[in-house]
Amino acid sequence: MLSRIIVADDEGIQRKVLSDVLKQILPETEVVACSNGEEAYAEIEQGGGEVLLTDICMPEMDGIELIEKVSENYPRIKIILISAYQEFEYARSAIRYGAVEYLIKPFRIRDAREVLERVSRSLDQEREQEQKLGHYDCILEERESVRQKDILKRLAAGCDSPAAVCPELFPELRQTGVVAVIRWKSSEGHAAGRREGLSARQQNFLEQQLRVISTDPFFLKLEQGIDKKEHRAALLLPGKAEEEAFQCLNRLEQEMKQRDILFWGGISDGHSNLLDVLSDAVKEAEDALAFCFYTPEAGRIFAYKKVEKNLDAPIKPMTVFEKELKDMLHRGAMEKLTEILERQKKVLAEGSAQNPGKVRHRISSLLVSEIKGLEGMIPQKDFDLLLNEAYERYAQCDSLDGLFDISRELLVSMCGQVRKAPDTYDAVESCVMYMKQHLEEEISLQTLADLVHFHPNYLSGQIKNKLGVSFSVYLLKLRMERAGELLATTDYKVAEVAERCGFRDGSYFNRVFRREYQMAPEQYRKVHTLCRKQ
Repeated sequence: MLSRIIVADDEGIQRKVLSDVLKQILPETEVVACSNGEEAYAEIEQGGGEVLLTDICMPEMDGIELIEKVSENYPRIKIILISAYQEFEYARSAIRYGAVEYLIKPFRIRDAREVLERVSRSLDQEREQEQKLGHYDCILEERESVRQKDILKRLAAGCDSPAAVCPELFPELRQTGVVAVIRWKSSEGHAAGRREGLSARQQNFLEQQLRVISTDPFFLKLEQGIDKKEHRAALLLPGKAEEEAFQCLNRLEQEMKQRDILFWGGISDGHSNLLDVLSDAVKEAEDALAFCFYTPEAGRIFAYKKVEKNLDAPIKPMTVFEKELKDMLHRGAMEKLTEILERQKKVLAEGSAQNPGKVRHRISSLLVSEIKGLEGMIPQKDFDLLLNEAYERYAQCDSLDGLFDISRELLVSMCGQVRKAPDTYDAVESCVMYMKQHLEEEISLQTLADLVHFHPNYLSGQIKNKLGVSFSVYLLKLRMERAGELLATTDYKVAEVAERCGFRDGSYFNRVFRREYQMAPEQYRKVHTLCRKQ
């Protein structure tokens, strides 16, 4: 039984919905709702709590900083991250800080209940373990692991200068070395009959081999990633050059292949004083490891030096692909859609590997955008289920094959909706598509009426019936969404953003934007830029 839960989310509606859901699941539990990280931390200091649910982007103190402070000062509190799909890339850092679970927005009651049950079981197990160990054993265990815990804090970039804090603990790291981040799991054939993935013998053998390469406390087990059957670790390798580390891990990968274990590794650049740049080196190793996105069925070792140029390179053009996909989707032509997907997948797989994060974001954003275009045109229940499925499945996607498999299956569902309700894909859909594609232009009701050959008054009524709001309100909503996206993801000046969203008067744009987001455009960009840097 959980006695007190803290919820931190700056979105009032989201905060209330989540609080109500928690009260429905746990009617006897006190649920405290907070609008930012500082407020949530103050509540924990004053009244404690067993579980913290927190969003990432918040004013005053964001979710990443809150997670770090709570993990350091109140390690018994279980932390659940509330994350939108588009935030998932940097949500991984929250896991390193101490988040143990996550909920993808928008979430369902069933998802929240399952997460809370897992957290509750974990708390029960910890209480039982503490009773068995006794007070003295707990203190002894904490003292023995102090060096490793301090290193883990530095892996999470908890301070700007790790060497300035207890440097005497890490004399071995004050030399040239590299960092490797690795992940491993049972191969598909071996895991088919094994629900938990690796056997205990496999796991013990692999860990023994890893400790030969990197001894304690520099062999660090990390939190599980998206796939709960896989394992992850960081190896700090002072005294080893990049090529030596690459050869060691490559030999280990070949040996693991013989034991039905898939093994991937990412190796950072070499650094002259590993301690001073520990968090940067870990980031390099993780960036390199991300390229296992292209080798889901075969282990491989990736060196940051060899993939660095691919990280910032622009991804291959997709304009034609996106246009063809939209056209065939609106016709419900599933065979053509499958052809288009396979062709684009082949293009991305050929030649130099593209930045995995950029590829996944571009493809998933396109499909999610198309699903959002169905809002108001298919039953709300079907729309919510489809959108939730897209968020959840893309958030768990970690391979190019998986990315396109998910996209194909979502398109099958979308085509089914198109065929099931052809009468809903009428003039209003054409108007919505036109507005989305021409937001930078002057758009009037008469323009749309001419496009679909309707009288403006009749079209106005159809738009209100289908979308639930008037033409002008819906157009403004689209422009504000586009403005928020451009401010958060580009370096365009505010005036240019306004023009690209169809505003010719900068003062009017600022007023409307403040009314929509309760902050100025410059402040909105600053908040989202800080979130992306976490």
